[in-house]
Amino acid sequence: MRKAKALASERQLQANRRNSARSTGPRSRAGKGRSSKNSLRHGLSIDLRIRVEEIELLAREFADDHSDERILKDIQKLAQATSDLERVTRYKLSLVERVLLVGRLNRSYWPNQFDPIIFTAREVRQIDRALNGSRMPRLRRIKPPLPLPPNEPARLSEAFRRAIPELLAVERYERAFLARFIVALRSMFRRT
Repeated sequence: MRKAKALASERQLQANRRNSARSTGPRSRAGKGRSSKNSLRHGLSIDLRIRVEEIELLAREFADDHSDERILKDIQKLAQATSDLERVTRYKLSLVERVLLVGRLNRSYWPNQFDPIIFTAREVRQIDRALNGSRMPRLRRIKPPLPLPPNEPARLSEAFRRAIPELLAVERYERAFLARFIVALRSMFRRT
């Protein structure tokens, strides 16, 4: 048997209201601009329904001769989830390839010009603030990465080890896409 939820006391309600009044998110234009770009780190949180033709081709390939409208809708959902899972896989492989190429994911070298592709957004803002204040930017020096092992199995495993933090950050998107795939698959099999 389930317990009934206890109602919050008046004191708890007032404390909740005070806390929520303090945490309303960014208020300045700059803060709102920064927070609006929180999900643009890897692009996996963006819903890419733009590739309609690719999804339709994949759905037709899955569908064979089915003409039931509900099954076709489930197949389209399955194709979308499959496409999203492929996108996550491509991103994860690109992370490991980047580590194999450079030796690490974060910046480990000083370029001769300030380039937003080479620096993170935070570093670019730090450089801008310093230059606007007529002073030299102070960027933390990063030790050069240890070289990757020369033999192939050890080299690849070390690349994966160095990419683990980013791979773990992407895992939640992969789980969400996989859950959508399983739901669509179950729904399709229930109808057939």
